[in-house]
Amino acid sequence: MIKLAVCAAATTLTLALPATAQSLLGTWHCLDKDTEGQAVSTIEFKKNGIMLADMRITYFVPEFDVRARAKYKSRYNFTEEGILTDTPMRARILSFTADGEDISKGEEAKMLKEFLMKDDNVQAKVTTLTATDLIIRAEGRDIVCSRDAAYLGS
Repeated sequence: MIKLAVCAAATTLTLALPATAQSLLGTWHCLDKDTEGQAVSTIEFKKNGIMLADMRITYFVPEFDVRARAKYKSRYNFTEEGILTDTPMRARILSFTADGEDISKGEEAKMLKEFLMKDDNVQAKVTTLTATDLIIRAEGRDIVCSRDAAYLGS
């Protein structure tokens, strides 16, 4: 499913970010969409190598309205070649509902948290990085980000 978190092992050391990472820093509003669902996220890349994400996930399940909200923390590494990698640090499921029913203590919520915390060594490629736009190519699809939340309709 949807995972937008790009980080490296949890230490208290500050990462030396390449010059290309400087415009990555700050807050982005992102849309990650595939055939299973979509995540609309607010993501902050910090100078110390920490990434924070607040994700609102909608699953495309016929005849059901399934939604989740999760917060995610990881340590990211961004190379001069534009490769973004991650190591998860923490994930919290804030809510998980199916047709309005709370399932945040159920198996689906447990599976989402496990998915977010899995260190799967996925390398994402930053294909566009400007002062206002960010596109990350990961697992065969584009994650589109903007500094302006209105641009994504969120």
